[in-house]
Amino acid sequence: MKTRTTREGPYWRPITLLTSLSAASIILFLWKNVKSVRDFCDDLDVRTFKFFNGLLRDHEFMRWPTALCTTKRFDVVADVLMLLILLVCMKKVQTRNTFRAEIIRFLSFFVSLVSLYLVLFKLVGLVEPERRSPTHYHSAYRVSSMNTNMGVKDISESSFPSDHSAIALSWLFYMFTFKSLPVDLMSIILALFFCSPRLVSGAHYLSDSLIGSLGLVIISIGLYYGSPIHKIVTRLFNYILGPKVKKQ
Repeated sequence: MKTRTTREGPYWRPITLLTSLSAASIILFLWKNVKSVRDFCDDLDVRTFKFFNGLLRDHEFMRWPTALCTTKRFDVVADVLMLLILLVCMKKVQTRNTFRAEIIRFLSFFVSLVSLYLVLFKLVGLVEPERRSPTHYHSAYRVSSMNTNMGVKDISESSFPSDHSAIALSWLFYMFTFKSLPVDLMSIILALFFCSPRLVSGAHYLSDSLIGSLGLVIISIGLYYGSPIHKIVTRLFNYILGPKVKKQ
């Protein structure tokens, strides 16, 4: 592949693209097609679901927090919190770029990845048989049975992929770019917390939420940084919102 370059760097980064696609392909292939790995993941999925579902069945104090954290309202709160943490880190971490340039860089990253997710989710729906959430089976206790009006999500016709896990993992990857150990540790904890409510409620299996979504995130990040998408979308936001993003 011929790499076209500009003053801002290459349009194509074949090594980045091939490395990310290869890594994601290996992860997804092992997860879906190697029997020993698939059996291990299936067993872990069922054990994890039964553990959390047993806690919900036996401990009433866990039901309301779980129900609340699986609603759209909580999703909005989580998204706002992730954005605020990101803005604080942008302000505090010393860089050679302006704050506005960092905003442009993040918007380019986030909008591109969400767009790629939508495409990949559609492709997954075409080639991958739907795997219903565990609350369809196993005589599950459902937090929605409390008859709340909160819009609780504890069941799904398609456990894979998990859009909430994909968004949380994307945010986590971006937070890693600040290269700060305290920020990294805090981000890992928060990302796991944001992914956990629908796992606890039974809307997704563990491997669908983490391994499957991780594979799609790696593919999307590889396409973003390894293809012209990065330059094109950054230029678009740079043109709309502010001065040219300087090269780090």
